[in-house]
Amino acid sequence: MKNIVSVTEREEMLKRGLEEENTKKNINDSKFRAVAQHMDYSGFHQMVLGANLKPTKAGEAFNIGSNPRTIFNTVYSAEGPIRKNKDNIPILTRWRRSSNSEKLLLLQMTEELHTELEKFRDFMILAEIITLLETVEDSLISTTLNMLKQIQDFRGSRKILTQKEKKILDLVLEKSGDLEAKDFFSG
Repeated sequence: MKNIVSVTEREEMLKRGLEEENTKKNINDSKFRAVAQHMDYSGFHQMVLGANLKPTKAGEAFNIGSNPRTIFNTVYSAEGPIRKNKDNIPILTRWRRSSNSEKLLLLQMTEELHTELEKFRDFMILAEIITLLETVEDSLISTTLNMLKQIQDFRGSRKILTQKEKKILDLVLEKSGDLEAKDFFSG
């Protein structure tokens, strides 16, 4: 006995076969893309999971809000414009956006600056701080040097400074008389 397969069943089988083949191809392509982009495992995993997602078209986006939770969240989530409080912006972000006079004020916030530099270890900002120390008073120089000495990743950082920054560092260290800081930055 032969199994009789109707035309519609045959079409469904072919359709499923094509979908499975496309799925395998999309997953394989996403694996190659993830490897080429040097992603970590979680990024790789997310890329593979999203391999078969299809982008929505402009007309389809209007039908998405059928979930009551989604509608509730969108109605009450933003009652007015969202304002960013300047105090909530991380100090390193404010540092990058500030002029030299504003940076001098931020330099006095040594605890916050220390916390951020400890987390992010930004050597460009270290160089800017050293350059600014040339123009500040002695008490701020000593507190800033003490703060920088607590960040072990900055040990020996004199090696990566430009010649101009090295000269400024030498002047600042000479002005402060802090031999421990001199040893710290020299490595």
